[in-house]
Amino acid sequence: MEGALLSPLGGEANGRPFHFYNQSSTIHRLSNGLIRKRTPLLDSGSFEYAEAREKLLREAKILQRLTRYRYFPRIIAVDEKDGSIYLSDCGEVLQHENTPCDWKEQMKEILSILDNVQVFHNDWLGLGWPSSPNLCVKDGVLCLIDFTWVKETLF
Repeated sequence: MEGALLSPLGGEANGRPFHFYNQSSTIHRLSNGLIRKRTPLLDSGSFEYAEAREKLLREAKILQRLTRYRYFPRIIAVDEKDGSIYLSDCGEVLQHENTPCDWKEQMKEILSILDNVQVFHNDWLGLGWPSSPNLCVKDGVLCLIDFTWVKETLF
């Protein structure tokens, strides 16, 4: 997938931000049920552009590796030109009210999967009550999101 330009799938952003993972990305729920995560890439000649593009492609690559597991968003398309990744809907941000009864078991499975695919997600709490904004829940299943700062482990 690296270097590929995929056309975004239909639907228009409704203009309503869904989540803010960090100050540089915005998330929109599209009318077709997909999620669009957009990171502005700035001027193509700048250092910031190279760094933003690298993060975009790294996130897409990691999500592609995790596509067969149920605890992660499915990557639908990448649009390098506007810095967008189109993802499957992962539900709502996890809160006390929507926490699945088996959340501890699900978190153990998530940690095991990340370990098996040699990925370190450094922006969520892997222990204790899952209070990270990078955890969502849909139909009783946790979904770990935001792989912008993920690291690949090689040990």
